[in-house]
Amino acid sequence: MNILRFLPPPSRLLCSLSTMALFGCATLVTLQYPTHPQAIPAVQRLTSNDALLVQEARIEIVALGAGAMPELYREMPQASSAAKIRIMEVATKIALPAQMLGVIYERAVQDSDTVVRQSAAFQAARAPQLAETLAPIIRTLLYDRVPDVQAAALTALAGYPQYLTSQELLAFISDKEVVVAATAASIALKRDDPTLTVAAHLALPRLISQLRHPQPRTRSAVISALGQYRAAPTVPPLITVLKKDKVAEIRMKAAIALLRINTPDARLAALEALKEFSSSDNAALKAVADQYLKAKE
Repeated sequence: MNILRFLPPPSRLLCSLSTMALFGCATLVTLQYPTHPQAIPAVQRLTSNDALLVQEARIEIVALGAGAMPELYREMPQASSAAKIRIMEVATKIALPAQMLGVIYERAVQDSDTVVRQSAAFQAARAPQLAETLAPIIRTLLYDRVPDVQAAALTALAGYPQYLTSQELLAFISDKEVVVAATAASIALKRDDPTLTVAAHLALPRLISQLRHPQPRTRSAVISALGQYRAAPTVPPLITVLKKDKVAEIRMKAAIALLRINTPDARLAALEALKEFSSSDNAALKAVADQYLKAKE
């Protein structure tokens, strides 16, 4: 067999200085972890626009395991943003070798597309068993230029004080971007740290004032934070959101937050809203409402 035909072209042998410093050049990694021949056409199908081919490729690549990882890495630079996200998804499922997974995420967090960087944080959050490999890489997104990416990174690192310190959380609670501050406050309230608790409560009036923020994703982050406070003063503004917000998903978030607060008036308002959602034409909202109503039975 002529193994030269399985080697990547010279343009694929280059690697960034940061990646080289952290993981070594991709060429060396590829030599250490050779590509399975079947991975090359499978990854091509994964990055195609044919939904059926993509689904078949996902299954095949995961079955190939570590033998597919070098080809996934090599395909990242020229793939579309949607394909890069697929590459991360299947690479995260394979997980081994950890070094190759690391270089795939390293490329993702440096990507020019906000959606790809944010997806890297989302994928890492869904794989807590890989925190040792992924958390140090996701940390770079804490200081991303896009607030939504920062918020995603905060969420991904929430359970790891070694990667998201109390001092950092204190700074983020005071961040000028509401979505960042709200996300940080939510995390702070879950930690057994009096200093963080005080800081989060000092931020409460500001968060309540942002329940009419024009961006739904920011309102969503604020509502999630208010649910973590479990404080009576948050109930009236959340009930207002429940009744008046124009976005159904935001109203659902408010209902869930009120259930978490669980005072009598909060619980009553939430259950009434959930009963309405259970008759909704929106299948996703109906499923969520039914789930919470069943849990309350």
